[in-house]
Amino acid sequence: MNDLLEGLRILDLGRYTAGPYCAKLFVDAGADVIHVERPGAGDPARALPPLLDDGSGEAVSAVYAFLNADKRSVTLDFTTPTGAEWLRELVRWADIVVENFAPGTLERHGFGVDEMLGVNPTVVWVSITNFGGSGPSRDLRGTSLTLQAAAALMDGNGDEDREPLRYPRHLSEYWAGSNAAHAALIARRHARLSGEGQHVDVSIQESLVASYFMHFADYQYQGALQARGWLDLKPASDGPIIVNWHTAVPWDVFAIALEAEELILDPELQPPLSMTANAGRVADVISRSMRARTRREWFARAKEHRVPAGMVQTLDEVAACEHLEARAHFGSLRLPGGAEGRVPGPPYALNEGATERTQAVPGLGEHNVVVFGELLGHSDGELQAAAAAGAI
Repeated sequence: MNDLLEGLRILDLGRYTAGPYCAKLFVDAGADVIHVERPGAGDPARALPPLLDDGSGEAVSAVYAFLNADKRSVTLDFTTPTGAEWLRELVRWADIVVENFAPGTLERHGFGVDEMLGVNPTVVWVSITNFGGSGPSRDLRGTSLTLQAAAALMDGNGDEDREPLRYPRHLSEYWAGSNAAHAALIARRHARLSGEGQHVDVSIQESLVASYFMHFADYQYQGALQARGWLDLKPASDGPIIVNWHTAVPWDVFAIALEAEELILDPELQPPLSMTANAGRVADVISRSMRARTRREWFARAKEHRVPAGMVQTLDEVAACEHLEARAHFGSLRLPGGAEGRVPGPPYALNEGATERTQAVPGLGEHNVVVFGELLGHSDGELQAAAAAGAI
């Protein structure tokens, strides 16, 4: 069975997270992805911890390995004359180009979108930036933390009487990379039907804002601002667990599952007051009850009574999760020196058209000869001259 995206050609000019993750989603589905890195240094993600021993004594970034397995790695300095020309040749080859440079960076070197559409009129050019390619915040620098703040994502996270909390590392970039892959496929279909390529402008801030429309709708249509707070987070004897009441679950069943009969006996602690004016009192009753059992015991009771619940798992618990194991979610990476590493698989499962990936992590510039020589047709002498000039 062929991979679903076999034959789709992706040029990955990305660095760090957002661009490479977008391209990773394509390679996981069988696309041919060429990752362009700086000569000598490579993608800065190669230096991100944790660093793994690849089996030969060399250090490999686990983050880089996860984001770039099964891609072809080439080195290219597009600020040199040879590098600039060879990059244009790669753009002619590509169906989709992915980049996450700061706005204006590629334009200053002669690789603006209009110029590249002149090189390849059907190419889909995907740019992922902090705030998008236009608007007053276009040129602002940002990090995952500042972008979460700018999107109001942090405003609803944490306790009401404490400072806002961020979400885990680089979540912003992963969301944007996923949105970019989605948009790129839409634009690619348009290009195949019309023969016209186009620019896909992805804003990380907008990716975050679009991800929590329910809270935005509360404000937009009811004037209600989301309050921080974790009324559903309860302390079991060995750690926190989330329990939710859902209208499909009778209130008395919910109370019995949590061994909180007071929620049945006191009318003021029943819906709708339990969800509004007396929500704090309900939370206190449940918290007192739940300290008597462990997370797993409460989870089992909730499951028995079909009450929505979830243990707040640690990373080691997720790594050993029997449900994820049953779905074969985790896979292995083959590092350049022969060692293997364990990583999450794609965030979906297909029953047709998918084959197991080799998950080989490329060495820096490992595919220079294959790509520049065999694919683009340059001679050994040209490759040697380009290397001597620092172009590759």
